[in-house]
Amino acid sequence: MQAWTGNGYGLWSAIVVLTAGGTAPPSPVLVSPNGPTTSLPLFVWNAAAGTTLYAVRVSPASGDPNVIWVKSADVGCGAGTGTCSLTASTALASGSYTWQVIAWNSLGYSQWSTAKPFTVP
Repeated sequence: MQAWTGNGYGLWSAIVVLTAGGTAPPSPVLVSPNGPTTSLPLFVWNAAAGTTLYAVRVSPASGDPNVIWVKSADVGCGAGTGTCSLTASTALASGSYTWQVIAWNSLGYSQWSTAKPFTVP
């Protein structure tokens, strides 16, 4: 770093080496639902290593999506392994939907998972 005033430049500061560690989590991989399900579906996906929070987005064929943020420990995958699961807390109306999950940690966001369709008869 070097300071500057109206009188000119100052001396360069000492060199500081910065090391960035870690990465944002990878995209979660969805498991189910992926077809007909109940009005209170159980959403299951594979844990993404290093994730602190997940957002589950449920999008009806027409209308606005619903996004729910959850802590990884609250959906059974706090260790970053195994599967995560979340049961819908509000009944879904009959119709077609897609769902996706995004992972987050202090270093950033993953990409949204590939959307998976499901239906509520």
